[in-house]
Amino acid sequence: MINPISISTNPIYYTNRQAKETKPANVSAPNFELSDYKTGQAILARNNISFRNLSTPIEVTDKYNKKVEGKDHLDLPNVHVYEYPDTNLQVFVNADENIINNSNSILDKPKFAVVIENTDYKKHNLVFNSLIKFIMQERLPQINSESFIISYYSDCNNGLEIQNFNKIITDSNFSKVELNNAKEQLKNYLKSDEYKNNTGQFLYKKDELKTKNEILDEIDNIKPEDLKMYYKNYLRHSNIKAFVTISKDYFDKNKTEILRNLNDGLNFKFMNSKEADIVPEFIPNKSRNINNSEAEQKELNFPIENGTSRDFLIAEISNNILNSKNDFGYLIQINYFTTPVNLKNNVPLKYHNTLCTIQPKDPNFSNKDFENTFKNDLSKICNDDLSQELDKLKNYYKDKLKTTFTGERLDLIKNWELISYQDEIFKLYEIIDSITQDDIKDYLKQYLIEQESVMKGEFNNESCKN
Repeated sequence: MINPISISTNPIYYTNRQAKETKPANVSAPNFELSDYKTGQAILARNNISFRNLSTPIEVTDKYNKKVEGKDHLDLPNVHVYEYPDTNLQVFVNADENIINNSNSILDKPKFAVVIENTDYKKHNLVFNSLIKFIMQERLPQINSESFIISYYSDCNNGLEIQNFNKIITDSNFSKVELNNAKEQLKNYLKSDEYKNNTGQFLYKKDELKTKNEILDEIDNIKPEDLKMYYKNYLRHSNIKAFVTISKDYFDKNKTEILRNLNDGLNFKFMNSKEADIVPEFIPNKSRNINNSEAEQKELNFPIENGTSRDFLIAEISNNILNSKNDFGYLIQINYFTTPVNLKNNVPLKYHNTLCTIQPKDPNFSNKDFENTFKNDLSKICNDDLSQELDKLKNYYKDKLKTTFTGERLDLIKNWELISYQDEIFKLYEIIDSITQDDIKDYLKQYLIEQESVMKGEFNNESCKN
C-alpha cells in the first residue's frame, strides 16, 4: 500500500498509498489495438496451454470470489483475476459492459495500470529507492515511484508499450550517467519545499533521521554496481499486479492477446503476493513531539493504521459518523504523507503514512488546551449508541460500491477502486457487514484518544535546507 491512492476509496501504499499524490487527470487509456482475434488462441488460453512459447495465465477468480451462505455478497461477474506462474504477475480485469472502448473522454476510456510493491520494509534504504525512482522516470516518464511502490499508468496502443515498461522495470543495468543524473535530481529534491512539506519527517525524532552531511556523503559514494545489486534484491522482495478496466465486448474478443501482452518482457519471477509481508507494523505515537507546547494548536494530527480494506473502511465510517454530528465542533479528514528519504536505514517505519486530521469548525476557535478538549468531547461520543449511524453508512458504502462496478460511473473511478481493493473486492460486503459499533469505538479510542497528536511540520531536518 504505499503513496496512498485515494479517490473516495481505500488508499494503497505508494508510500504516495506514499508518495506524491497520483493525479488522475494524467492517466491515459489503454486502447489495445491488437491483431485479429483468433478462436484457436482463445481455446488455448482457456485450457492454460502456452501460446508461442509465452506464459499463459491461469484464471483464479473463484479462489477469491467465494459466496458465504446467509451473507450479503457483492456479485461482480465482470471482474476476473489471473495469475502467471512464471513471473507471479497477478492481473485484475474489470471487463465492464458499460465501458465504451472508443470514447474520446479520458475519464471514460479503458484504463491500464501496473503496481510493483516492495515489502522488505525492515531492510529499507530510501536513498537507493529515490535514485531508482529518478532513473526509471528518465527512462519512461509515465512511471511513478515513491518509497516502496513503482507504478505505471499509460496509453497502450498495441501492446508494445506494456512490453517496453516490463523490460525497463526489470533492467538493473544502471549506467554511470544515469546514476549521476539521478544523484543531482535527488539532491535538488531534498532541498525543495515539496520535500519539506509533503514528507513525514515530523513523525520521527531528530536522531532517527540522517543529517545533511550524512545523506549527501551517502549519495556521493553510491556506485552503479551498488545500485544494481540493491535493485535486484528489491525486485526479489516485490510483488507485481496489473489492473485493466476495459470494454467487456473488446476483452472477450481479444482476451488472449491482452493477457499475453501484460506478461511480455518481464523475464523475472517476483514474490508471490500471498508470501509478502503486506504492511509494516503500526507503532502508535505515545509522546508529543511539539517543540512549543504552549503554542495554540490550529489542528490535531493522529497517525492511524491503514493496512487492510477493513482498516480503511472502519476509519472512513468512524470519521463520517463524527462529521455528521451537528453538535460535534470539529471536522475530521484523512491526509497522507510520504516516507522521508533521510530516514536512517535501521529505523523501523512507524506509521502507515496516514494521518487523521482534526480542525475546529469555528474559525474563531481559541483554546490552548485544544487536544484535551477534543478528547473529552470524543469520549462522550464513545458512550453513545452509534448503531443507527453505523447501519446507515454501511448501506451507503455498499450501494456506492455496487454502483461503481455495475453502473455507469466514470471508468477512472472503476479502475481506482479495483487498484485499491484488489482481491478483497469480492468480499467487501462481508467486510462492511462485519464492522460493529465496538470496532468504531475502538478506532476512536485507540487512534484519537489514547495516542498523542503530532505537530505536522514542526520539525525541519537539516537535509531540507539549502
